[in-house]
Amino acid sequence: MRYQVMLEYEYEVDGQKFRSGNISIGDATITQLHQGLRSRRIAEKIVQSYPFYSSVNVYYDPQNPARATLKPGVRSGNLILWLITLLIPLLTAVIILLR
Repeated sequence: MRYQVMLEYEYEVDGQKFRSGNISIGDATITQLHQGLRSRRIAEKIVQSYPFYSSVNVYYDPQNPARATLKPGVRSGNLILWLITLLIPLLTAVIILLR
C-alpha cells in the first residue's frame, strides 16, 4: 500500500503570485510524495507538519522565484548521492591512469 501526500502553497514575489508543492529541493523522499510513500507514519508526519491554511516560510531562488521550497539547505542523503556521483568518475579515471 502507498500513501499519497498532496501539498500546495502560494507565495508572492514582487507582486507576482507563484504556487509550489516542494518541501525540500532534491529530497528523494519528497519527490515520491505524488508517487506515494510506503510509510503511513511518514505521510502523516508530513501532513501534520503543514496544517491546512497555515502560514509557512517559503524560501525561493531570487534568480528564479518559481523555484521554491519550505526546507532550504542540503539534506544528508543528497550530499551522499552527490559524493558518490563525483567519486565514480574520479575512481574510474584513476584506474585508467594506473593501467
